[in-house]
Amino acid sequence: MAKKKRTSRRGGISSAKIFSSLRMLALVAPAAGVALGGGTGSDKVARGLEQYTGYNTATQSFNMAALKNGWSAFIAASVITAGVPKLNKLIKGII
Repeated sequence: MAKKKRTSRRGGISSAKIFSSLRMLALVAPAAGVALGGGTGSDKVARGLEQYTGYNTATQSFNMAALKNGWSAFIAASVITAGVPKLNKLIKGII
């Protein structure tokens, strides 16, 4: 009787899935903060739109600080998740 070949499977979640989830959470985080904050429903929608577009519907003006607040987490997560694998590859190349 022939022996069965054993294959070892690595359990867990791949780093690509973790990085993708991290970017998605960073994109949703500002909206979640607005949704969980105080105020009426229309105020929450207006603040959420302001954070993603920078346009304040109440004053009908552009607010760069709100735009930075809405997108900074996503941009930082994208840069980090792109840089970590490249840095890891560079370190492995040196060693």
